[in-house]
Amino acid sequence: MRFRLAFDFSLGGEDSQQHGGIAMSSEWAETAAQHVRERQKAEEEVNAALIEKRKLIAEQGPALWRQVFCRVQELVSEFNAEYKHSSPMTYDNTSTSEFHVRLNTGYLNTTLIATFGVNSSATALQWRYEGGKAKGGGCNLNVLPSGKVALYYRLRDTTPNMIAEKNARRTA
Repeated sequence: MRFRLAFDFSLGGEDSQQHGGIAMSSEWAETAAQHVRERQKAEEEVNAALIEKRKLIAEQGPALWRQVFCRVQELVSEFNAEYKHSSPMTYDNTSTSEFHVRLNTGYLNTTLIATFGVNSSATALQWRYEGGKAKGGGCNLNVLPSGKVALYYRLRDTTPNMIAEKNARRTA
């Protein structure tokens, strides 16, 4: 018994056809390389867009936070102006990224705690309540097509005043 095994490689030309092989196109490598370049370019564009979005949020987000806590301070003052002999609501700016609003009356004692950070656009503005029955919540920061950063609450564009007023009503 005799066993014979033979291999024949050819990278094109007439030889490959006469031995029953299939001529490999030299274009396959160029096509594959083109697909890789296109994919890399698309990934670079996505990364560049994310970097730009983070930059805009880092630049504009703190101004939105300042607007929220300035409006909360105004609302606290307006609320306390209605009480002639006491100030049942107090405002405490604990840091540049957190404030507390406390409401202390004879029948209600609750605290609103609001925090802000630009590390994540999905959890940029968060609030919670201690005491009472109200639950917390949060807002996203979203970059609009115009390049302006906006607060989004429940998938709607929201102004800092709307957020401040919503939470001030819940505290009171």
